[in-house]
Amino acid sequence: MVKQRWAISIGGVGVIGLLFLFFFSPLTSAKKDQETFLSYSGIVQQTEFDLGFKLAGRLQSIELQEGQHIKKGQLVAQLEANEWEAKVNQARAAVEIAEANLQKAMRSVGLTEQTGAAKIEQAQAAVHMAQAKLDALKHGVRKEEIAQFEAKVKAAKEASDQAEDLLQRTTVLYEQGAVAQSKVDEAKLQAEQTKAQAVQTQLQLEIALSGARPEEIEAAKQQVEQARGGLKEALTSTAKVDLTHSDVRLAKGQLQQAMAQLQEAETYFSYTKLLAPADGVVTKKLGKTGDMVSSGMTTLSMADPFDKWVTYYVFEQDLDLLKIGQKVSVVIPAIGQEILGEVKFINPAPQFAARKATNYLSERDVRSFEVKIQLVEKVEQVYAGMTAEWSGVPKE
Repeated sequence: MVKQRWAISIGGVGVIGLLFLFFFSPLTSAKKDQETFLSYSGIVQQTEFDLGFKLAGRLQSIELQEGQHIKKGQLVAQLEANEWEAKVNQARAAVEIAEANLQKAMRSVGLTEQTGAAKIEQAQAAVHMAQAKLDALKHGVRKEEIAQFEAKVKAAKEASDQAEDLLQRTTVLYEQGAVAQSKVDEAKLQAEQTKAQAVQTQLQLEIALSGARPEEIEAAKQQVEQARGGLKEALTSTAKVDLTHSDVRLAKGQLQQAMAQLQEAETYFSYTKLLAPADGVVTKKLGKTGDMVSSGMTTLSMADPFDKWVTYYVFEQDLDLLKIGQKVSVVIPAIGQEILGEVKFINPAPQFAARKATNYLSERDVRSFEVKIQLVEKVEQVYAGMTAEWSGVPKE
């Protein structure tokens, strides 16, 4: 009976002990977790590039080999580009034609404006002369006016002779290829104007000397009307100037279009060359000379061997020991070395629950946060994919 009572007592004590361990050991473990910075393990990563053409075509050259070092901007592969080169040449020819058309339209504007102004000036002079002739026939001419007419005739004759001489010399120079056709046209127009003025001044002098008859006065009136009609017609030539200005605007638009097409052709031609975006090492070669490649297909892969980092998922209770720019120690078991690293990034958003709560124990979820540690020394000795262990203890 006594033995039975002792057994019951010992059993009760054991149950109480188990209950104590069951309810209070999690709290002790949680407290220990808060005081100890846990160790973390991650995989070394590096910056990698998958290079491909923006155009489909046949590979003309891809001479690089896996493991070969390349520089930023270096040509790594090229497509056959005869078709695109021909399009560039065609677009350049179109630009040259558009530029020539613009120059022609601009010269036409200048000549039309000059010719129109000369015709208006000539028509105005004809009106003044015809009106002066009519007035002279009506009122008669004084000796002083006759002297003035004679002086005008002499000056007009000299101007006409000079203009005719200039026309002959300009024509000779044009035949020798020394001047443009426009210079000959200008000289010819000036010669015609001065000759017409000389004839008109001579006619005025003759009228002044001979006196006027009724039929001459009537004829002079008709000449005045005809001269006014000629002036009106000359003034309408401004519409032709507006038309030539429109031709210039059209030529400018065509030139801009041709230049845009040339730029587009040159851009597509540049797509036939594949250039390295950064310094690095060729990690994978997926094509060879003569292969057909499609747009966007990876032709060659490369990596930057000096840009390596490790991503860890750190428990929330350990974050208060970390800050951006902090130096830490990372161990690479594969090479048996400790390497200096730097905290580059702490993601403010939690990634996942590293430990789920047990409700009947009144626990809570423990969240993990992404921490990126950049390797800053002995980077060339570490390869991507190696395991990197971090004790989490900051290195001072």
